[in-house]
Amino acid sequence: MKRYLKLYLTQWRYGLISSMVYRTNFMMWFFVDLAWGAISLIFFMALYSNLTLLGGWTYFQMLLLLGCYRFFSAAFWGLLWPNMERIPQMINRGELDLWITKPVDSQFLVSTRYIRLNQISSVMMGCGLIYYSSKFLPFVFTLWEVLSLFFLLISGIIILYAVWFMTVTTVFYFGRLNNMVNLFPEIFNIAQFPKNAFPIFIQVIITFVIPVGIIAYTPAQIVMGRVLWWEIWLPIILAVGFLYLSHRFWNFALKSYTSASS
Repeated sequence: MKRYLKLYLTQWRYGLISSMVYRTNFMMWFFVDLAWGAISLIFFMALYSNLTLLGGWTYFQMLLLLGCYRFFSAAFWGLLWPNMERIPQMINRGELDLWITKPVDSQFLVSTRYIRLNQISSVMMGCGLIYYSSKFLPFVFTLWEVLSLFFLLISGIIILYAVWFMTVTTVFYFGRLNNMVNLFPEIFNIAQFPKNAFPIFIQVIITFVIPVGIIAYTPAQIVMGRVLWWEIWLPIILAVGFLYLSHRFWNFALKSYTSASS
């Protein structure tokens, strides 16, 4: 475990160096990400100009949810996307040989090699939205809430990673279907809406099958002090389960890999 932590910190250091080398590119994507966040905010402002509640959530509660979503968006596009987009290429071009021959778990290597730090604007926007909405909502912050939020943040990122990774791993069987990596980002957008705004059968799917509906929803519920105990444990259990499944699926799919040498 210590070796993997040291290796991951090295990846972060490499990501920081890369960002500083191409500073113009870093700033460009910083403002692009900020613009996408602003567009999302404008959408909800326009939506609530014509209604009072969305799935039982008020405007300021929705801002809180959107603030939590921006944190996961930063992890999604900064930590996951740079690696996920390369996996289909490595599989189809036979470039995976370099990774599976290393004395480290191959899934870890292909999942953590690249990091983009220009998503810091999403973190800034998330903090701003949470702070602004706190002035209009009865926030609850005890030690238990803080610890719960920390574990839910980690669990949410793991859920996003594991489900997306399994989706991308199907390229082993579907050949040159490189667009498979673009499927999950569209589903991820659901996380910025309260899950009870959807029909019951959709709520079941985005809670247990593809649990994107709970990653930002549950932290927002905790902050508002209206979460149930099982809602806190559910993302943690699902994170462990999906991470295990992704590892098993990856090792199984590797048996179908045709390397450049073969």
